[in-house]
Amino acid sequence: MPKPNQNYFAIIGDLVGSRAMEPKERVQVQKRFQTILDKANKDFRDEIASLFLITVGDETQGVLKRPDLCCEIIRQIQIELTPTEIVFGLGYGPLTTALGEYAVGADGPAFYLARQALMEAKEERKAYGKSILREVRLHSEAPLRDATIDSLFLAVSVLKSHWTMKQAKILKLLQQGKTTTETAKLLKIPLSNVSRTVEKTHYRELELLFAALQQIFHEGFNKSG
Repeated sequence: MPKPNQNYFAIIGDLVGSRAMEPKERVQVQKRFQTILDKANKDFRDEIASLFLITVGDETQGVLKRPDLCCEIIRQIQIELTPTEIVFGLGYGPLTTALGEYAVGADGPAFYLARQALMEAKEERKAYGKSILREVRLHSEAPLRDATIDSLFLAVSVLKSHWTMKQAKILKLLQQGKTTTETAKLLKIPLSNVSRTVEKTHYRELELLFAALQQIFHEGFNKSG
């Protein structure tokens, strides 16, 4: 059973537009999605309370022990899925069910909040279209903290929305930890192209936003609960 009075981070993610894909394309995306989740489970195994798995439709869910890893895991999944989009709902609170190896059948306030956050994010996208590119929404029953994190994630989404496919290929490698020189060699393009992409896409500003998110997740949850 979950530890008494302990809060967990429940994460629910849903692929965008997968149901409108051609059957062959959807199968390919689902296979890639499963591979990405398997990698996340392996990379963060010691800090995941219940492993990620694909559940209903094209959704995934998992449970984290450490709030400060939430941003890192979401970012990794988003990077690996490019160009397919995914929307996340995050919930912070207790669980009422036992922690299994995988987050199937998990229940409790953390998941109620995550589901509510996901539905609100999807409704926003449906209502406003491309004018609000919501990719992540959080509910933790701390409105100011939630609004701050939601706004930072929204700023990240706005920056990413202006990337071309060529730019996305370059930035995907940089976000995976490759240097500009390594990226240029892997893509067989001039180093100057990589440098221009970093400038034009405001990649450095993107990194600052993620750094701020990491700090809030670390200090805003680990210290205050």
